[in-house]
Amino acid sequence: ALELLADRIRKIPVRENQLPMPVVSQKQPLDKKAVFSAEVMTAEQAKAAVDAGFERLLVPYQLYATDKEYFDSLDAVVVLPNIDRGNVNYDILPDRIYASNISHLRLTADRTVFANFTLNAFNTRTLEFLKNSGAKTVCISPEVNLSGFNHLDSPVPRELIVYGRIPVMTVQNCVVKSALDG
Repeated sequence: ALELLADRIRKIPVRENQLPMPVVSQKQPLDKKAVFSAEVMTAEQAKAAVDAGFERLLVPYQLYATDKEYFDSLDAVVVLPNIDRGNVNYDILPDRIYASNISHLRLTADRTVFANFTLNAFNTRTLEFLKNSGAKTVCISPEVNLSGFNHLDSPVPRELIVYGRIPVMTVQNCVVKSALDG
């Protein structure tokens, strides 16, 4: 029975639209200098993070759009929303952005792109794909433990979340409201 199953699996045709597996490059030596980033939700938090000495300030698009000049003066990195409902004005974005979904890699190809943890980078092939898609750094998925993080053959500098609120789930519509209205 096991051999029959193996034969069936071998006969599964390759889809024409299937992407080829990326070629994994040789591991590059990485700069071991840590960069400390702070993700903020308000202008007051941004000021406190700058005063505390954080080197990189991550600002959600909605906050950036309210006071572009202020956040440009801080050299902030704009975190694009996980779900793009068409309300992001890509023309006003600064040179550095955090891509939160895969479409951001194409829409922001002319900028310095950092891959957010929401892109679920947890293995070498994903890191290679993100690098080839233009990501300059990749924030590793929070599901990866420290041992897994240290054993990734990474072709791109990696980031790690060490403290903070991590969303458990992102949905476009409220699950409870949809169930009650349905």
